[in-house]
This record gives sequence, C-alpha cells and structure tokens, in this order.
Amino acid sequence: MKCVQFETSGQKHAADTNQTGQWTLFSSNVTLGSAVSIKGEAVALAAKAKWQYIGGSAGNTAVGPFSDQAALEARSTKLTDRDRRVLLHGDEAKGTIDSSNTIVVSCSDQSISST
Repeated sequence: MKCVQFETSGQKHAADTNQTGQWTLFSSNVTLGSAVSIKGEAVALAAKAKWQYIGGSAGNTAVGPFSDQAALEARSTKLTDRDRRVLLHGDEAKGTIDSSNTIVVSCSDQSISST
C-alpha cells in the first residue's frame, strides 16, 4: 500500500565515532487485507521493517554492523478487514535502537479515520 512509508534515519550510531557509517533499509513488508480496498488498493493491516547500520568505524577499527527493527500493528479501531484491524493515517512505529528509523502511515490523497 502506498500509504505505508519506511523512513531511514540519518543519525550516526554512538559506536561510530568517526561518523563514517549509515543506516540502510534492509527489508520491509506490508501485510495487506483481502476484503477491503480504497481506490482499488488493498488496505494495510501491519508492517515490519529491518535496518542495518554499516560502514561505521572508531579510530582504525570497523564497528558494526548494527541491526534495528520496527513492527507496526493497527491500534484499536472499528475498521476491520476480515476481523483484523486496519492501519490508519498517522499510525507509526519507531526503531528499537534509533527512533528515527520509522514506519509511518501517511495518506495524502485519502484519509481513513475511526470514530
């Protein structure tokens, strides 16, 4: 689903004292619904991502790689797809190591909200 965005941190890992490394999105997955769609696109039910920090160094020694991950599950909502809750605009999950690694639901041309 186009509304689920995976954002990669520009921050440096604390162990990377030379500040030579960077975070890279390693893998991502969105679980889509099978019964509900909006404008022809299946709704998103969950999302997962893994990032890896590579290229870091301290002095003359390589550090890392370091792994980060986030998982986004839908919050309590009345909107469902086959009894599974639907991700809504504004839902977000942050990385466990670097909170700037994020999964965000952002729908600019459509908004679904629960009441």
